[in-house]
Amino acid sequence: MTRIKFKIRAIITTMRLPHWLKNTLVFIPLLTSHQLTNTDMLVKNLFIFLAFSFSASGVYFLNDVLDLQADKHHHEKKSRPIASGQLSPRMGVICGIFYLLVGIGIAFSISMNLLAILIVYIVLAVSYSIKLKSYLILDVLCLSAFYTIRVIAGMVGLALYFSPWLLIFSMFMFLSLGFIKRSSELHNLRLFKEEKAKGRGYVEADLEHLTRMGIAAGYNAVLVLALYINSDQIRSMYVTPEWLWLLCPIVVYWISRMWMITNRGNMPEDPVMFAIKDRPSLGIVITIFSVMVLAMVS
Repeated sequence: MTRIKFKIRAIITTMRLPHWLKNTLVFIPLLTSHQLTNTDMLVKNLFIFLAFSFSASGVYFLNDVLDLQADKHHHEKKSRPIASGQLSPRMGVICGIFYLLVGIGIAFSISMNLLAILIVYIVLAVSYSIKLKSYLILDVLCLSAFYTIRVIAGMVGLALYFSPWLLIFSMFMFLSLGFIKRSSELHNLRLFKEEKAKGRGYVEADLEHLTRMGIAAGYNAVLVLALYINSDQIRSMYVTPEWLWLLCPIVVYWISRMWMITNRGNMPEDPVMFAIKDRPSLGIVITIFSVMVLAMVS
């Protein structure tokens, strides 16, 4: 019985349940389209969330199996259940396929369009695990795509207006976060006095270049936000859209703070999970939501 509990704990750990919070991105289109009070759409959005969450867990299992040798030599990842031997690679593959099928089944029950988006996500994620993550810059574009696809899934799954503004903003914002992830890894290379990231296309000397590209991507996201706020479309959606201008300095502050933390070497290798647990970041999310409500009702 103890052995079974041990395996169940290892499976739950590999599922990375805290990372399911990343899939709340599928709710962003519901929020920006002012449909949060629509119960039917909210319930449907919850199932979209579950479809991506189970699928992401399935990908995590397969990724840990594919990355077994590299993870064994990583200062943090070596403690993962598959890398540490708590869970066999065979069991990892079985669990991975099972959770992928659960996610696909949920998506199929909602719509074929959502299923197509989810299949694209899964194929891209598996391709990333197998090969794409070893290619310079392309790996960061994939990281950005993983998050942007979740936003697209929220639009497609709920048959909402496909907003190019939201799509472009998401692409630049998540591109910046992707560069933060790689920059954080290169900081660890410097800390451990290593020259090249194992299984990656980067060397320690690339850190400054990644930093410049990442900051530029983050500020471009703010520029897209400003252009959206100044567009004619915004006036039909908000009573007082002028409130939305407050979002620009708020997002500038957040992205600048994230990069300052990264450049000091204090950013974990997953900036999204850091932001979810970071109190100032959570305060910024609440502030952004409050500003949007003010723009809608005042």
